[in-house]
Amino acid sequence: MMLKTGKVIGALAVVLAIALWTSLIFVNPFGETGITDQTWLVSGAMILLCIVGLGGVISARPLLVALVAVLSFLPIGVYMLGVPSFYRLIGVSNLTLLLAGLLMWIGAQSRAR
Repeated sequence: MMLKTGKVIGALAVVLAIALWTSLIFVNPFGETGITDQTWLVSGAMILLCIVGLGGVISARPLLVALVAVLSFLPIGVYMLGVPSFYRLIGVSNLTLLLAGLLMWIGAQSRAR
């Protein structure tokens, strides 16, 4: 049960993060000059990490999911938690992905017993 719950929560967190990063590419409220190369680079890297995380969720690899959550949260997700807009949900989705990885790991451990 915990494994399935973790997978659902993880998939929702990843889809939310991908949607937010994609919208940030096209509407960047933080840049004074509009969309820059750095916006594309950071957003693209974070979307790529989210895709890897989604692969970990689908294949039920909790350590991969937790690793992706930590890599995407530090330092960019921490920064995004502090922005005064709905983009702070990026940081929240990173933390939710970590929670999903922990739930998946607990579910895998209880299933192994």
